[in-house]
Amino acid sequence: DPDEPAVGDFALMRDMGVNAIRIYHHPKKVNTVLLRDLYNRYGIRVIMGDFLGKYALGSGASWYEGTDYNNPVHRKNMLDSVKKMVEEFKGEPYVLFWMLGNENNYGVANNAKRNPKAYYEFVNEAAIMIKSMDRDHPVGICNGDLTFLDICASFAPSVDIYGSNAYRGK
Repeated sequence: DPDEPAVGDFALMRDMGVNAIRIYHHPKKVNTVLLRDLYNRYGIRVIMGDFLGKYALGSGASWYEGTDYNNPVHRKNMLDSVKKMVEEFKGEPYVLFWMLGNENNYGVANNAKRNPKAYYEFVNEAAIMIKSMDRDHPVGICNGDLTFLDICASFAPSVDIYGSNAYRGK
């Protein structure tokens, strides 16, 4: 409002109790200077994520082809993307934990919905790789709701945190 002093989004976020935000290291370059400021001045940390083939990001697949979690080329490309993320950000004080995916189980531009076992086995492989590179931060997954929760539990035991984007109500 015109009669209120400009304090900036970060101060407003802190004042409303925000202590962490989730971002993805791709497809746009992350502004590490800004994130350091977010942490140092406002105490807000970052959950750093990789889309893990959602929307075909990081897999090398086209949107229409979609990421195939059984395709060795797609798998290699995604593991390379995750590795790049961890190498770039593991020393940053603002990193709270690593996040894999974003509702991949809904199957938009990927085959996780049609082949959840392959997807969660791949998630587990990525989590193991992350932990071999960085023992200081846990690894989470971001699923859409609770779909395939039992398959995730069976085939991705190296994941430490289960995150769910759940949409309830009208």
